Amino acid sequence: GQGLSKASHLQSVAFKGWRISRCNRPSRAELLDAVVNNDYIISQLLSPQSGLQRLILNDVDLDDDHFVRIVDLLPTSRLQVLNVHCNLIGSKGIFAFADQLPSIKFLKEIDVSGNPWTSQDDECRAVVLVGMFENDSIECLTMHQWRGAKLSYCARANRARRLILEISDSIPKGLWPWILEMIGTRKWNREESKISRFKRYGANALYRVLQQNSPILFFTRSTAG
Repeated sequence: GQGLSKASHLQSVAFKGWRISRCNRPSRAELLDAVVNNDYIISQLLSPQSGLQRLILNDVDLDDDHFVRIVDLLPTSRLQVLNVHCNLIGSKGIFAFADQLPSIKFLKEIDVSGNPWTSQDDECRAVVLVGMFENDSIECLTMHQWRGAKLSYCARANRARRLILEISDSIPKGLWPWILEMIGTRKWNREESKISRFKRYGANALYRVLQQNSPILFFTRSTAG
């Protein structure tokens, strides 16, 4: 336990239930007690100073209380990938996750599929969608084997926003009025290339960029006057 908590160089931690059950290793309950139920260990793994980027807990009987412990730490964690597929997470856990979405800044991918929350599918999707409108980091959200169109749209808009920010400094400022006009007026269809399909999310992505007092925002303000 102490060794794991001090391993700030760890980038990935993965526990998969089917492997645990087939090997001479701790049981699911012992694993959860040692990691998720141990406030010190889980807080160290998900601390802002931790190097952990991927946390995979598949089929380990992770329930609502365990999941809430994790999502409560996500707003300050630098974790990028969280996979809790095939566990015991119900609506309580999903609602807690949705509440934290506006505060989560580093998580890019999350998989909560294969959990009992699907018995309240419509309600859970609705609260997560509200949270996704206020989140700008998650680019891949898996709630089922198939992804809902609206949730997928939010995730792709976040990806578009990140790519725009990555290249914004290399684009001459004089081109931004043309870019804004093209994204706001051109109609992109589903039959175009992957790059063109990406541009269909440009309006939402640019809106999020402009919300954050970026150099683009200052430029458009100065040229507007």
